[in-house]
Amino acid sequence: MHSPPETRADGYTYHLGLVGRYYRHHGFPAITTNIYAYLSQGAEMLYLFAYSFGRHLAAKMVHFGFFLATVAGMLLFARRHGALAAGVTAAVLYGCSPVVGPTATSSYNDCALVFYQFLTFYGLVIWWKHRSAQWLTIVGVLAGFCFAIKYTGGLAIPVAVVVVAWGAWKQSQSLWRPLRAALMVAAVSALFVLPWTLKNAWIVGNPVAPFYNRVFPNPNVTIQWEDAYVEWAKHYSHEPRPRTEELAETPLELTVHGGKLGGMVGPVFLLAPLALLAWRRPAVKALLAAAVICALPWWANVGTRFLIPSLVFGSLAMGMALSALPGRWCYGVGCLVLVGHSLSGWPDLLLLWHSGQVWRLNEIPWAAALRVEPEHEYLQRRIPYFKAAQILAREAGPDDRVLSLEPLAEAYFSADLRVSYQGAPNEDLYRGILAAIEPDLWPARELCVQWNERVLTGFRVVQRNDHPSSHWILSEIQFHRNDDSVAANTGWNVRATPFPWTAARIFDDNPLTAWNSGQPLHSGMSVEVSFPEALTINRAELIYPWGQYYSEFDYYGRTADGEWALLEAWSDLRVRPISVPEMKAWAGESLRRAGVGFLVINTEGGGHNVVSPHIAKEPAAWGLDEIGQDGPVRIYRVQGT
Repeated sequence: MHSPPETRADGYTYHLGLVGRYYRHHGFPAITTNIYAYLSQGAEMLYLFAYSFGRHLAAKMVHFGFFLATVAGMLLFARRHGALAAGVTAAVLYGCSPVVGPTATSSYNDCALVFYQFLTFYGLVIWWKHRSAQWLTIVGVLAGFCFAIKYTGGLAIPVAVVVVAWGAWKQSQSLWRPLRAALMVAAVSALFVLPWTLKNAWIVGNPVAPFYNRVFPNPNVTIQWEDAYVEWAKHYSHEPRPRTEELAETPLELTVHGGKLGGMVGPVFLLAPLALLAWRRPAVKALLAAAVICALPWWANVGTRFLIPSLVFGSLAMGMALSALPGRWCYGVGCLVLVGHSLSGWPDLLLLWHSGQVWRLNEIPWAAALRVEPEHEYLQRRIPYFKAAQILAREAGPDDRVLSLEPLAEAYFSADLRVSYQGAPNEDLYRGILAAIEPDLWPARELCVQWNERVLTGFRVVQRNDHPSSHWILSEIQFHRNDDSVAANTGWNVRATPFPWTAARIFDDNPLTAWNSGQPLHSGMSVEVSFPEALTINRAELIYPWGQYYSEFDYYGRTADGEWALLEAWSDLRVRPISVPEMKAWAGESLRRAGVGFLVINTEGGGHNVVSPHIAKEPAAWGLDEIGQDGPVRIYRVQGT
């Protein structure tokens, strides 16, 4: 098979990284440390079959096959409506769009989604014409597989159900027939939705993970992470401007600039409103409606790739509008549009009018495809930090855990990679490292809370403040009776609201491990412990990080009769001494205890790598041994693993 290996970021990280993991396990391991493993992976299942024969290249070719099949479908649709020339125009507009080229020639899933969404639309058009019951099953399969490809494709299911119900009602003017038709489409679609949602419900605790964690709280994705991700996806920036300002720039950003939104569709699509010239044609009305519907997910994720489904329908509508021009104007204007669009997106010519800092085809790699250039040289030239992946491929086996503060080409090594921001367990490990150099995370506050001596069967701390950007971290609670400390008992029942899964850390006698609320501070958050036997106590010491500026507490005790009562308590805040060397040593020890054998950092800093220069300066203090470098990237083995 002659094709360059995978060099696109999402392809060599999670798309094929997960496929490779499934292949090596000969099945589907329960992955809770990679949020991308929670997404529906219908395309990846097809890649998996091809991967078993031809590895990365075969998976890429499957995705490229979806692109070619979509082009063929556009031509067939146009011919069915007596406008083959419009179909040819649309195929060129779609295929030569700068954002489509790199997507189609990678192991992404956008072109696969386009194919199934277009076939769903095509199936609905045919059903609308013939009202044949057999097409309801076909439409249900196609709409269901849209969800199986990508969450955003799930929009095809309610749209198909509504269109079928409406069409059946217009034909019969009764309630039973449209209800039966709609239920048929929904039931068939559900067969392709349930496997992914049931898998997530079982493994992650949330059927639609990594989203809607407020509805389905779980230990694997925090609300804090979800809120940050959703907000970033709306703007593609960590410092968003007002949405009105961003939308005003969107037409030029999507068509000409492309740098902020990860790609551009091409300047010719500034002419998209001309499609309204063919509004009287029923097919154009349906195409424009489909284009608008498929564009709706873009509102939640403004990446240009999320508009590729709309591009197909918009291109067909534009093609039909151009074919409706009178006389020779049709051919003259059409040829001018197509030639201009094709040349403007050609890799070398695009650089003549654009800076090139945009998602696009960078080159036509004939040498790599024909193996004139060795594969490893091509990969090292095209993939950032590919040497680091090679080092891990050599040093780490499939059972070795790697915590990385930098995304890596995990499709090219077999170790269990855990990127620091791709799941709550990974973030937890990262916070332990960050705490060694971030004073706000040091367990330096000790709040001594006292009350008149009482016999209690439980103790509760309730947080009563609200703050949108802070969250509650509690490191330890220690109980005392006068000057005598009360040792924590494994029989104590500890609960926390929210994020109860790590609440036991509050009584593990280690201030360096902490419970984290995982969401912004709000009144009503609580930590509660129940004692199997009543204790006589009059003091509790709350240890928590120095950066907890906004927390305010009430304290409750449960009496022997089981009633909770507000304690009339007074408090004294003290500062605990912190040893930075001990914090660094503990950070390395926490990795070892979690079974992490390797740590990868990027010394150029930024994001989670803010801690990296400190580690690189004295890795031995953190319990790390350096085993390799790749530019600013450092690979360490955790001592004792």
